[in-house]
Amino acid sequence: MFKRIVFKIGLFLVTLNVFAQENNSWQIDFRTDVYSRHLWRGDRLGDAPAFEPEISLSKGKFGLTMWGATTFDNSYEELDLILNYQVLPALNLVLYDYYNPVPGEENNYWNYAAEKLRHTIDLTGEFEKEGFPLTVLASVFLYGDKDRVDGKEQFSTYIEPVYHFKLAGKDFNASAGFTPFSGYYADNFAFVNLCFAFSDSFTITEKLELPIELKFCTNPHTNDAWFVVGIGIRNR
Repeated sequence: MFKRIVFKIGLFLVTLNVFAQENNSWQIDFRTDVYSRHLWRGDRLGDAPAFEPEISLSKGKFGLTMWGATTFDNSYEELDLILNYQVLPALNLVLYDYYNPVPGEENNYWNYAAEKLRHTIDLTGEFEKEGFPLTVLASVFLYGDKDRVDGKEQFSTYIEPVYHFKLAGKDFNASAGFTPFSGYYADNFAFVNLCFAFSDSFTITEKLELPIELKFCTNPHTNDAWFVVGIGIRNR
């Protein structure tokens, strides 16, 4: 699984380099992180630390990203293709194609049919105004989120306001993610992802920096809680 992610990201990198050479107005960004646990919207995915590489190509209002994750014990793997478009100065629309192969079972990346489907399509709106400390994320699953009983799409929705602030000159944020109705995240309205996080970065070279993140998160719906540390490397 790990080799598959590395191969696909390498192939994607070659494609991005071709684009960049043809038009130098394209921008390429990359980062690689290691997290003590992979958390996503109030859920811990996998049973070990996770390696999470990312590479993106952007030009103007448009962006294309490939993001991957795999735990050190292969208990969880994910490969995402992400398209984003800046619709308004304060609104960014993002289309995610999440691919989650199941360990020990038959997986086919190119299968988008209902049977043995490993993809989920997610449409997200990100609201962020420059200089304003509050940002809001609103997401809905469009495909691949079927109810196990009646087989219908649930259109599970997740909303997360985040308040950004400084403490002792450092960057912190507090978020309160919730789902407004029954679906993937909970069986009713529920707060599922309350987090308090610290982030910083350190310069390595003129073109590279070392980001770090520490966060405490709890899911009041499931009564779970985690303290997670992440460290990585990215271009400046």
